[in-house]
Amino acid sequence: MPLMGLAMTAITLGTLSTVTLAPMPSGYELAVSIDGTEGSLERVEARPSSEWNLADGRLNITAIGTQGAVRSPFSYVTLPGYWVGDLVLTFRARCHTAPEVMGRDVCAIFGWSDDMHYTYVHFSNFTDAIHNAILKVDGADRAPLPPAAEPRAELTGAGWHSFRVERTMADGMIRGYVDNSDTPCLVARDPEPWAGRVGLGSFDDLASFDDIRLYVRTDRTTLDDILAPGAQVRQLATGFVFTEGPSWDAREGLLKFSDIPSNRINTLTPEGEVGVFVEPSEQTNGTFYDARDGSLLGCRHWARDVVRYAPGGVATVLADTYRGGKFNSPNDCVLTPTGAIFFTDPAYGLGDRPSEQSVEAVYRLDPSGEVSRVIDDMTKPNGIYISPDGRWLYVADSIDQTIKAYRVGADGSCSDGRVLGELRAEEEGVPDGMTMDTHGRIYCTGSGGVWVFGPQGELIGRILVPEPPANCTFGGRHLSTLYMTARSSVYAVETRATGFMPPVTASGAE
Repeated sequence: MPLMGLAMTAITLGTLSTVTLAPMPSGYELAVSIDGTEGSLERVEARPSSEWNLADGRLNITAIGTQGAVRSPFSYVTLPGYWVGDLVLTFRARCHTAPEVMGRDVCAIFGWSDDMHYTYVHFSNFTDAIHNAILKVDGADRAPLPPAAEPRAELTGAGWHSFRVERTMADGMIRGYVDNSDTPCLVARDPEPWAGRVGLGSFDDLASFDDIRLYVRTDRTTLDDILAPGAQVRQLATGFVFTEGPSWDAREGLLKFSDIPSNRINTLTPEGEVGVFVEPSEQTNGTFYDARDGSLLGCRHWARDVVRYAPGGVATVLADTYRGGKFNSPNDCVLTPTGAIFFTDPAYGLGDRPSEQSVEAVYRLDPSGEVSRVIDDMTKPNGIYISPDGRWLYVADSIDQTIKAYRVGADGSCSDGRVLGELRAEEEGVPDGMTMDTHGRIYCTGSGGVWVFGPQGELIGRILVPEPPANCTFGGRHLSTLYMTARSSVYAVETRATGFMPPVTASGAE
């Protein structure tokens, strides 16, 4: 059903028409507004190969270009921020295509995370009426639902039209409305909506846009829904050099974490008592607790391998080479329900030693001991986790400052990598370690603190930490305490959430 209160009234003025601003949709709030005044071009990101200008208080396409692998729409701008969830995009548009050129087109874009992953809704006028023709997802046409017989509105060469596009997550539908109608002229399904930029564009040689507004729901999840009432980030222990790799040992009821430069894995009780688990640790970085036998998986920077630490601290090497070459410096890992281990291998721990791998990649270590390279298109893969349903692998990239999501196949392969979210802010820190709760929300350390994202990439907020954090994990009796390793200290905050630890159904440790 269309959202209430969004009807627009057209007012004719000479040969042009203006449209009164749409009232605020009930249950929504204005997130972004671009009104065509000075500074508007600074608030949008235009495709580099196209040219836009600001004239007469409107954003105008003045040239359309083609460049690289970027597919249609051929000219577009995107609004600031990454957005997901229930959205309403409203704008006015005017097409200027010469009369002899067939078709006038306006596009609304959702979930633009990179040049290969986006959804766009295409209002076209090939038959002198807007129709229900196209919804593209990741460059492929998706079959629309049967077109609405009415209304049918002409996209004239001189006229301004108002557009409203709604995306609702509950039914996965996208609906498009033109001018004053409360009946959609375009209805289609977005099968897998993801976070990304929202924007608009056109295939036409010339087009103008004005009164661009993006609305989001007011009842979306916030940090107040996640943190416990009155929760404050508190320092549990300090005096370390560079803390990393936290894992909650459920059997012993304590936290284990790395201090990389000190070449040690420490323990920390809920009362704040610090002990030593392993020393020397070969500069172990990321760790992951295996509930099957109480052992600890570790990524050893200096030794360039992945090991299993028995409860007593004895290390057994699980993998140290791929196709005859040593790994760069395994960084972080996650254990999957099948018993396979995914781990990242950037070059941070190489020092002055030469790399024996052609890329900084992500690998899968099967229980049989076989190692496969599953991701090779990242710059600096770092933190890693797997979704509760096992379908998606999330990997942080410290240089690109993003989290990417990869589809996990039945054979453990990874494909269809897309940007889930960006972690860019002024404070010190880059995307690093991550964990997840049982709702599939992602907690990733980064600039200023721990960034919390919804399962499809909606940025919920940041948990600010006094020192730049490098990694985090859930622990405590109910897995509701979020532990954060940050430079010289370990911090914690109480939450309403419950940490997700992949239930390993395969047999015990090899």
